Amino acid sequence: MKICSNCKSDVIEVNQRIALKVILILLLIFLVPYGLFLVWVPFLIPSIYTCKLCGSEKEPVDIDWREYEENKEE
Repeated sequence: MKICSNCKSDVIEVNQRIALKVILILLLIFLVPYGLFLVWVPFLIPSIYTCKLCGSEKEPVDIDWREYEENKEE
C-alpha cells in the first residue's frame, strides 16, 4: 500500500503521462533508424504520484496494509 510521505494519507492518484509516452514512441518509430526496437524505452519513464489531500508530488511510502490499519487506529 502506498501512502503520502507528507501527510500519511492513502488518497493518492497516479498520473501515467500517457500522451508523452505515445509521442515519444511515435518519434522513435519514424525518426530513429531501427526505432521499432526502442519503443519500450518510453515505458521506463516513472509515474507521478499526487496526494489528493495535501497536493504534494513526492514519492509515496510503501507500507503493509496492517501497519496502515494500526496507524489509523492511533
